[in-house]
Amino acid sequence: MSCAIPASFESLMSSLQDEPGVLVLDGPMDDDAARRALEVDGVAMAVESVAGARGDLLRVLCCFGALPDGACTEILRRLLEVNFMMAAGPRPAHLGIDPASGRVFYLFDAPRWQVSAPSLLSALRASAAEAKSWQASRWCDPSSMPGADHMSV
Repeated sequence: MSCAIPASFESLMSSLQDEPGVLVLDGPMDDDAARRALEVDGVAMAVESVAGARGDLLRVLCCFGALPDGACTEILRRLLEVNFMMAAGPRPAHLGIDPASGRVFYLFDAPRWQVSAPSLLSALRASAAEAKSWQASRWCDPSSMPGADHMSV
């Protein structure tokens, strides 16, 4: 059974629909009205409203893409380094590899009451830009690695 959806979740998703480069896919994801699949600047994402121990959260998952075949130690090392920096940042975020698909995902939570449409859009666009950066370089050049806090809301 789905959790109750804050009215503001639907209005937040509606406000994103009108933004250039943002495609909010029709209807709930996985029959859960508190989740939406979307694309931002061509990058697949999901946004969901979840109940957390400290109140309602907005969770964002951004698909960075598949690991290259035979991913080298350097690529995996960079993912772990960035994951470490983000976990210690002002708003913890994480990178991980989905074992089912082999794709790299970026995930962050934000307290729902702190999220506005402009702040969410900014975080989604920054996440999409980092996903494209990762797809292009796999962050093998340390200067292409992101900062610890600019992708979260």
